[in-house]
Order: sequence, then C-alpha cells, then structure tokens
Amino acid sequence: MIAARLMTAELGAGQLLQGEVGGTPERLSIDAALIAIPSGVVRARARVQGNADSLPYFTDRLAARLLAVQAARDSEELAALTATSLPALRAYLAGRQAYRRGRVGAASEAGAHFERALFLDSTFALAGLRLAEIAVRFGMAERDERWKIDAIWQLRDRLGPADRALLEAYLGPRYPQSATLAELIAAGERATLVAPQRLEAWHIAGVSFFRFGPRIGYPGWEARAAEAFQRAFALDSTEILPLQYLLLLAAVQGDRVAVGRYAARDRSYPVGGQQSEFIQWVAAAVLGDSAALARLRRRIPEMSGVSLQSIVEWSENLGLGLEDADRAARAYDQHSTSVGQRRSVVVRLVPFLLNRGRPGAASRLLATAERGFGQAGDVGVLEFRIYAALYWDGDSSEAAAAARSLEAYLGGAPVPPGQARDRQTAACALAHWRLGTGDLAAAEAALGQLRAPYLVESTPVCVAAAAAQLAAARRRPDAAAALARLDRLLAAGSDVQQLFPTVATVIAVRLYEARGDRQHALALARRRTFWWNWLLSTPLREEGRLAALVGDTAGAIRAYQHYLALRSDPEPRLRPGVDRVRTELARLERFNPAP
Repeated sequence: MIAARLMTAELGAGQLLQGEVGGTPERLSIDAALIAIPSGVVRARARVQGNADSLPYFTDRLAARLLAVQAARDSEELAALTATSLPALRAYLAGRQAYRRGRVGAASEAGAHFERALFLDSTFALAGLRLAEIAVRFGMAERDERWKIDAIWQLRDRLGPADRALLEAYLGPRYPQSATLAELIAAGERATLVAPQRLEAWHIAGVSFFRFGPRIGYPGWEARAAEAFQRAFALDSTEILPLQYLLLLAAVQGDRVAVGRYAARDRSYPVGGQQSEFIQWVAAAVLGDSAALARLRRRIPEMSGVSLQSIVEWSENLGLGLEDADRAARAYDQHSTSVGQRRSVVVRLVPFLLNRGRPGAASRLLATAERGFGQAGDVGVLEFRIYAALYWDGDSSEAAAAARSLEAYLGGAPVPPGQARDRQTAACALAHWRLGTGDLAAAEAALGQLRAPYLVESTPVCVAAAAAQLAAARRRPDAAAALARLDRLLAAGSDVQQLFPTVATVIAVRLYEARGDRQHALALARRRTFWWNWLLSTPLREEGRLAALVGDTAGAIRAYQHYLALRSDPEPRLRPGVDRVRTELARLERFNPAP
C-alpha cells in the first residue's frame, strides 16, 4: 500500500484507486477505495456485487458510486447521484465543475452539460434542478428553445426535501402560476430551514432578499440579505458569487470600507467570475479609484455581455459612472447580433436611455424591435411607448399612434389562449392611456375588455392601478378602497414583471399625495429594486420633491443628486426640467450644507 502511494506521488497523480475482488466464479464482489495523495486520506469507498458475466456493468456502477460518494454533500444528494447512469453522472459533474469556476461563459457551458445529463437520463431530477438555478440566476430567454422549465417541474417528486425546497425557491411554490415576490422570499427562507447545510439555499435566500425586499418594502431586508450571503460564503469560501453580492450590498449601503475589503478578496481568486470586471468596476466607482477606472474603461469594448449589462444596470442603481455606462451600452449594442441578443438589447437599453433623459434615442431603438420581433413583440413596443409618454418624458404623439394601433389590435379577431396575456396587457395599457388623456369613458371601456372571456390570465397590479385612478378621477366613494387594494398588491409583489409594478408605484405615489398622505407617498417612492430599474428617474424626482415637502432635506438632496446623475446629459427638450431640479437642489444645499 505504501509503495503504491509513493509510486502514485512520483507519477504526479492526486488520487490512488485501490480495490479488491472477491466472491465465487459465478458471483463477484468488488470493493474499492479512492485515496488522496500524498495525505493517504480515503475520499470515497464503494462496493458492488453481481454475476461475473456482467463485469463491464459492475465497473461502471463502481465508478459511478465512487464519483457520487466523493461529490455528494449529504445523504440526499448521494441518493440522487447514485440513482443515475455513469455517463449522465459524468455530464452532471462536469456541469457543476464548469459552473463553480465562474469564468466568462460558465453558465452556458454548465447548462450544456446539465442538458446532456438530462438527455442521457430523462429522470435525472438533480440535473433539472441545476438548470432551473441557471435559468433564475442568468435568465432563460436564449435557452428556452432547448429545454423547458415546466418539464423540470414535473420531476420535482424525484427530488429529496432539500432539493425540492430549492426548486420551489427558484421557480416559486405554485409554479407554473406566478408567485408573488413575498412568496419567493418566503420560499428562499424555507430552503434555508430545510437545507441549512446547502450553500445554494443561503444564496437564493440572499438573492431574494436583495432583489425583492426593497421593492416590496420588506423590513430589514439589508440585514437578512447580508446574513444569507455570509452564511453561503462560510459554507464554501471558494464560491465567488456570495462574495460579489456582499460587495454590491455594501455599495448600496455606501460602506466604502466593506467595498474595499470585498474587492480585495475578489481580486485574490485565481479565476475571476464572469462578472469579475464589473465587480471591480463597482468597487473602483464607489472608492473613486481613478487608476482602476481608467484601466477598466479601456477594457469595456472587450468585456463580456454580462459585465456590460451589469455596468449599465448598477451605474443607474448607484448614480455613479453614467459615462462609463454609456460606453458599456454602446459596446453591448454593437456586440449583439442574434435575434435573442437584439431582443435583450432592447429590453435592457431602452429603459436606460429613458432614465438618462434620451427618449428620442430610446424611440429609435424601439423601432428596431417593431421591425424584428413579430406581432407579440410589436404589441409590447406599443405598450412601452404609452408608458414612456405617461411616466418617462416620452413622445406623446408616438404614444397616441401606439394607442390607435392597440385599439385596432384589440378590435381584431379573437386570439388563441396562448396569446391571451398579450391582449390583456394591451387592454390595460390602452386604459392607462385613456386615463392619462382624461377620456374616462374610453378608459372604462378598455378596462371592460379585461373581463372578456378570452382573457384567461390576470394582470392584477395593472388593473388595480387603472381602477384606482378611475375611481379617484370619478370621485367615487370606493376610491380609498381601490387605492388600498393597489397598495396591498404592490406590498406583496403580485406582478413579477419588471415594468408595470414600477409604473403602478408612481401611480400610487401620486394618488396618496392627492389624498394628503405625503409620508406614505414618500415611502412608496423609495421602494425600488436593484435589478433593472425600469422607471428609476421618475420615482427619484418624486422622492426628492416629497422629501422636501415633508422636511426630509437630506433625503431630498440624495434623491435629487441621484436623479441629476442619471440625467447628466439629457436631450435638449428635457434640459429645462433637469435645470429646474438642479436649481431646487442648490436651494436645498444652501440651507443644509454637507458636513
């Protein structure tokens, strides 16, 4: 045994496989152990038994058992890994290894391995769970033609309690029905209770608190997110994502010391994650590290699409480095050529341009979507033009034309059930346009279409927002109740779509202010997510105005400074409005000088 270990070490191998064969000529028993070199620690043991004429099958089973024992983190995962074939297991483990490396393209590489594992064993639920994790973390717009999340959900009964809790945290406990954001947060918490030893459970809980907590006003979301990411990192300090989330959380809190500490640890990883350059950009922007920023700016044209998207997104979140975000947006646009990539460009960059005060540029980008995405995409663009005009300084003539097109679309032939949501969101957008132009009768008629029999899905926040506006405009006695219902839906996060909850929040802010409740209106204006702030500029302007009215001068200054950072270079039509905010900020700063 000692000689074998010495020879293994001399050959440079890291592990030694030692085995014994016993039994009879008809029935064999094989015992094997996988031994670490040079420590001699036994990493895995396995035994297989069976007929002698099935030796190739035995060796595969033995190899699979050894791999599973070595890779499994608990008995539940071991049972899942040993229940599949050796080829499927190898594909799964290759996917897990690629994912953990975190380099550029890791999610796609890992996803391909997990897909192969499912192809080799269609009952391999653990591979499906990993695919669901990738879909939630990185989006599935470009992957949904190759695999379907609902098929993965059908495998959930094959998962143990811990893995099933994780799947529900990823997809929601009522999949395929949409979960509220409050339900997703609760599902993440449940995963940590069922599987406290799993890094993934703490990670998804942290992400849920971080992504959804501020949007629904969840009490103490910052502390809960920090605790979850710290627990995840403590379970495996080689996993880079929890560390990077801790850095982003520190950036949101303005904790420069923590940002510097986490950035130094991120740089110490031998292979950075696929967002490593973005993370270093956040740290440099928060810390004002001009040398690091200059180096990273030179790298922008070669950065991954994930890093480019993230720089755009987080420059908005933090109100820092908007000129860098402009460069990243141009690079992201230039690098995106496929239909899926172009769709992503429109979805990501149109809100950015509107927040930057460039509705003309946003409109031109939307026009590319109208030419390239087909009927469903066209309807979405029309809706976007309406909301841009109502709440984002967009072009009202374009919105009026969009409303006419939506009216023609809604007056057309009935559509299959699969397109019912398109009809419903179109009817709701049209109702909001009619409300915005003061045509209450037409708004009520548009809302009536939302009760038509072909509309099988509900858009509760959109409908509730229109209903609350209509009740207030008509001075109906149920106006307060209608607004309270909208408030409850927003607090639960009842519509997980990115755009409309932010629109509805602005509507609720204005309705509460009109009722004289400025404090609650301000609290609502301060609710926002840190993932693609679709309508960020308008809530910031409302927040600054309301904060000043209630006497929160410091809060008003912060909101106006953030707003002006977003609109540092607006189109000429919007400059007078931006200058008015700048004048108001100067007035506030005179009476509340910085310490």
